[in-house]
Amino acid sequence: MGFFDELYEIPEPDGYTFLYEDENQGWWLKISTIEELGNYYMKTNQRWGDCLAEYMHHAKEYEEDGNYMRFSQLLQAIVMLGERRRLNIFDAITQFKLMCFSQQCEILRQSEYLVFNQVGGYHRGPVNHSQFVTRKTFTWPDFKEHDIRVTQFPGGAHYYVRIGDMELHEHGNIKWNSYDEAYQVALRYIAKED
Repeated sequence: MGFFDELYEIPEPDGYTFLYEDENQGWWLKISTIEELGNYYMKTNQRWGDCLAEYMHHAKEYEEDGNYMRFSQLLQAIVMLGERRRLNIFDAITQFKLMCFSQQCEILRQSEYLVFNQVGGYHRGPVNHSQFVTRKTFTWPDFKEHDIRVTQFPGGAHYYVRIGDMELHEHGNIKWNSYDEAYQVALRYIAKED
């Protein structure tokens, strides 16, 4: 049997856990294993193709003036790496991706987990979070105000909140004394309109 006869398949995780970090007021994907990291890369692979398309769209202007500030932050970092190492855009994207993966593997080796934001930024855990949601699909939380459901059991004194597919349990608290209090807490997890 040859080396390539049995390809390793990266398993789909049982779920994707997203943490809401209070300090940055945003959702972060929690990655705890190399397999989860590999799955993340498979799910976000389009990001690298988008960088190439963006570069090709502006290549002529960039070659004329050398100004890479017109690019997205990710592509700026890739172009700077490519310039320092005298790489074409294809090799620069590949090396940048491998460099990131290597750093992330090292973080996983040293830490309990790492987290990614929706645009690919990352840092080591633990993360001071007030809320989490685990989903079966790789879908970032993007709750809207119409997703809030405040309920009360018949004859009950407390109010409970669901926001979309997430049961609200802020800092361990799952019940509130009034409808208004519960609703105001829920609003903290709603996507801010631009």
